[in-house]
Amino acid sequence: MTNGACIQFPIEMSLPWIFTDHILESEHPGYTEYLLYMLDLYNDAADCALNRFRRRFLYEEIEAEANLVFDQLVYKLSDKIFRHYKRYASSILLDKRFRAEAQRTASWREPYPPPNRYTAALLRQRNIQLLGRSVDINRLICQRMTKAIYKSIEVAISRFHSSDITGIIVSLTFIIIIVIAFCNTVLLHLIMN
Repeated sequence: MTNGACIQFPIEMSLPWIFTDHILESEHPGYTEYLLYMLDLYNDAADCALNRFRRRFLYEEIEAEANLVFDQLVYKLSDKIFRHYKRYASSILLDKRFRAEAQRTASWREPYPPPNRYTAALLRQRNIQLLGRSVDINRLICQRMTKAIYKSIEVAISRFHSSDITGIIVSLTFIIIIVIAFCNTVLLHLIMN
């Protein structure tokens, strides 16, 4: 129980969220196809709350938790996708001699980040049924990534304005990384459509 007027089940104790978060954090390609199956547990629980127990307050609690879990899923997934493309864009801009030297001497072995194959399958999902609603996860992730791109551009421009003449190269490189990441996400979105 909580001391507040509203009693809320913490999301960290929700079994569907624990499974979903584990799949997102592990990035195991074999698990990602099951990512959206976890949300179906909320559909089953809501059906049981309304039809079997006939308790509206229980349904509302399940609905609140499902909305929170879905929002967190979209947030984490879009953040992971955007970070992947920024990392990929950064690795493209690395000097080839530096990359070869780093691979030869250091423990850094991957020339480019491995592709996120699971994102393409998830972004193809247009109609996810969640508590009687049809949700377009592709649109929500694209909206979230667009906000992240705008925020990154604002940071790059403010960094450009606040730096002296020697920081121009770094700021321009940062802007180029964002542009390449943006182009990759646009291409991914066009492929999905």
